[in-house]
Amino acid sequence: WLKSVEEDYRIIKKKYENGLASIVDVTTVLAKLSQARAQVAVSKHDLIYAYYRLQKSLGIIPEIEK
Repeated sequence: WLKSVEEDYRIIKKKYENGLASIVDVTTVLAKLSQARAQVAVSKHDLIYAYYRLQKSLGIIPEIEK
């Protein structure tokens, strides 16, 4: 999904530079690009956390005593 939105941005940017798209079009695609990048970051975090929980449940990571 991110690659698709990046491509959309590249296309709209070229169109804008050639007078074929408005600044609203550029802003709209930039908003979508920001959302896509944020979702990728959240997904990476979720993956790392799930991996940590899996390792912990398998006893690979010991419990920290308080």
